[in-house]
Amino acid sequence: MRVTQRDIAKKLNLSASLVAGVLNNRPNVWASEENRKRILQAAKELNYHPNAAAQALRSGKTNVVASVFFESPGHQAIVESLAEQLAAMGYDLLVVVINDQDQCLNHMHHLLSRSACDAIILWGPEQITEQPAILLEKERFPFVVKGHFEENHPNWCQVDFDHVSMMEHTVEYLISLGHGKIAYIGYEHDLVYEKKLLEGFRRGVRTCLGEEVRNEFILSGNDELSSLENPTDIERSVERLLELPESVRPTAFAMGTGIRTWHLIERLLAKRGMKIGWDRGDIALAGTGSWEFPLLYGEGYMYKDTDLAHLGGVIVRRLLPALLRGESPESNIILSLPEFAPHPTFGLPVKRSHME
Repeated sequence: MRVTQRDIAKKLNLSASLVAGVLNNRPNVWASEENRKRILQAAKELNYHPNAAAQALRSGKTNVVASVFFESPGHQAIVESLAEQLAAMGYDLLVVVINDQDQCLNHMHHLLSRSACDAIILWGPEQITEQPAILLEKERFPFVVKGHFEENHPNWCQVDFDHVSMMEHTVEYLISLGHGKIAYIGYEHDLVYEKKLLEGFRRGVRTCLGEEVRNEFILSGNDELSSLENPTDIERSVERLLELPESVRPTAFAMGTGIRTWHLIERLLAKRGMKIGWDRGDIALAGTGSWEFPLLYGEGYMYKDTDLAHLGGVIVRRLLPALLRGESPESNIILSLPEFAPHPTFGLPVKRSHME
């Protein structure tokens, strides 16, 4: 049976109001030092724990932050990072997963009506999270949204990677190595971050080379593994570019995809006795990928810490403390620029005999 404040008062033969005042640390309740020690000692001996719901009702605080995922599989790493960092602040994490887009606003209304948390973090594609964020803004409820809303909602607390700057820097780096013919490989899902990456690539080429990107140098596809029997659009497009005359053939690729595409290009190059790298005759690659999986044959430059768990840490450290105090953060828009570094590689030798 749960021990109550009244149980402690009865045991010590003290008034319930005095015990409640001491245990709730009320500033206007006076107790002698002796009685204060007796009350705290009895609470410890009886294994008393305050009623969280009652505390929340009195203080207006739950000490809980909700993380709401919309159509976002694979969020375990984000949850683990958020829970650990919030615990260090004295907060618990409530995880909510909403798969039915048509019912997302109903779910959000239900979450608010329960007064279940002090702030909400929204995760998912911008076209899904925008309406829930508009609802939270209307209700004046503290929230942070992962995504790019800096143009349409500059007042929102929001976090994402600086995809435009990432690709601009990629282009600058490749040009600094002497590459003037650079192609771009991205996804075809039409998500906001994909558009931002392509925007950054175009801007980088325009700024550094003073020209517009040739349409045939913009390649896109999905993230599915191809096979010899069913090559992807990207594989066919890369092969087509490699067949161009040397005078117009790209010597470098700015990557806006994951590591699978890097490995696909490694395979295509290996067929020709070539590799990703910086030596004469190599094809240079730089951009986004996945740091956990090394290259097989060559060398490339890739952004580190581009997983969403990293953004979760940014949210907890730089935005939530102010929001939970009822204040405005120093900066409500945070675009994170990851570290750009040489990617791990096995450095396996490429031999023509392997590809014949």
